[in-house]
Formats: sequence, structure tokens, C-alpha cells
Amino acid sequence: AKNDEQQFVTIPNQLINPLKEWITDKKRTTSDYLFGENGKPRKINYFYTHCKKITEALHIGNDATLYSWKHTGAVFFYKQTKDIVSLQRQIRHANLSETQGYLHSLGLTENQVAKDNFPTI
Repeated sequence: AKNDEQQFVTIPNQLINPLKEWITDKKRTTSDYLFGENGKPRKINYFYTHCKKITEALHIGNDATLYSWKHTGAVFFYKQTKDIVSLQRQIRHANLSETQGYLHSLGLTENQVAKDNFPTI
């Protein structure tokens, strides 16, 4: 973690079964890496390189990085749940103020209900 603290995050249900299958695969050995190949870990820029290829193929631009996937997940999670505390825990922020700033930077803190429904005075 960037703050050198050990923390846990929730593994989404969509990922639990594939992980369980991978773990219980009888062909696996104790030296296999989850994101490795042929018993070896991926090279240091492997995921960066593949992410770059995907963003170029989709014509997304240079602004999209591996970190963008975190932002995408956070945006979808917050829009679906509006649960800022669960989001804070999942993205490992130390406090709600940090998460509120994060959501604001992603354009998610506008109070749409008040904007649409506030009475005319």
C-alpha cells in the first residue's frame, strides 16, 4: 500500500469463483503466480504495456493509465450504491474527507437531488 499499512479489501463476488477455481486447480503448484506465466512473475512493465495497447486500440488517449481502472471502479461503485463509507474502505482512504475529495475530483459530489428538486423561492 502507498501508506505502508497492511489493509484488506473486499473481493467482489464476480471475482471470487474464478479465484477459487484457480486456487483449487490440481495442475497448480506452490510456485505458480496468480498473474504470472510459466511459474514466473510478470515483468515489471507487463501490465502497463498491455493497458497502453488497450487504450490505444480504443482511442482513449494518454490520460488513461492503470490507475484509471481504480477510478472507473470507484465511479461505478459510488453511482450504484452511494455508499461513501464502503467506498472509503475499499479504496483504503484513511478518512471520509479524503474520499469526499476524491469523489469531488471525479465530478461525483454534485447534489443532483437538491439541484433538481429545490423549491423556487
